[in-house]
Amino acid sequence: MDPTDAPESLPLGSRLAGAVLVINGLFVVAELFLPGPRAIGGPLPAAIDLVVGGSLILGLFRWRQIAVVRIGLGALLLTGLNAVRGEYLSAGLQLAFSAALLLLILGKPGRLRIAGGLVLAAAILALEGIGVYAAAGGHNPLLALRADLAPTSVDTVDGAQFAYRLRAHGPRWYLRTDAAARKDNPLADRWITQPERDAHVMVIAEKLEPGTEIDMDKLVKVVVDNAKAASTSFRLVSQGPLKSAIPNARLVRTEATIQAMDMTFYYGLFSAKGAVFQVVCFAPRAAFAELDEHFRAMIDSFELR
Repeated sequence: MDPTDAPESLPLGSRLAGAVLVINGLFVVAELFLPGPRAIGGPLPAAIDLVVGGSLILGLFRWRQIAVVRIGLGALLLTGLNAVRGEYLSAGLQLAFSAALLLLILGKPGRLRIAGGLVLAAAILALEGIGVYAAAGGHNPLLALRADLAPTSVDTVDGAQFAYRLRAHGPRWYLRTDAAARKDNPLADRWITQPERDAHVMVIAEKLEPGTEIDMDKLVKVVVDNAKAASTSFRLVSQGPLKSAIPNARLVRTEATIQAMDMTFYYGLFSAKGAVFQVVCFAPRAAFAELDEHFRAMIDSFELR
């Protein structure tokens, strides 16, 4: 046997890092078959983690250098890509995960360093496991920590102070409490969110004086002007009529940078029964393509009751 492949030649920390990589690879494989956002790179990162991690568990010393390269590239590339996509929490978690692996694999770590690496890795893997469980249809227990959300997801949303309904499309939309919604926007009648993607659908409703008629072209201009004023950069992508049972409905799409975040918006605009309604759908620009169909379906489902 080649002495460089002797199982006893590989430090315990490296073997434990291999186990962490294997568990991470299995989670990534599971995510490929579940609804929701896909891991960057598809199945390739999972395959790399499974092969490299399995080799470390077997004690193959030559694979430690390959593992260090994998960890370094993960810290640089995956963190950078998540940051570019506006997914700053994911970027931070990737950095923490890479740090945990480096604590385990570099040199011959003592008990204290191994303990620190395992605790940090276990915390990240626990979050990943919760995400996989939630995506598979289970309740995400982390949502219980958010006082601004109702505990269960919704399929339909009825107006709080106005008579309307829209249907939620896509997995697990959660209703924000009235107090939380109106704290962020006093005109918000309902607000649902998909926390995993930082996606939001808000219904803004305003009563009209009896006999008031709304010029929808002027309403579009007011909405666009207000959105532009609230942004550091702004682009009107499109505007036009919206097919709806409610006459003269309009659809506006914009892109804007708000508080250093690049966002994309849909505005569904409706006027009927003495009120004006805006169904505002928004999400980080990088995630919008996957949400576009769901946002359009929710705007199309808006109906008065």
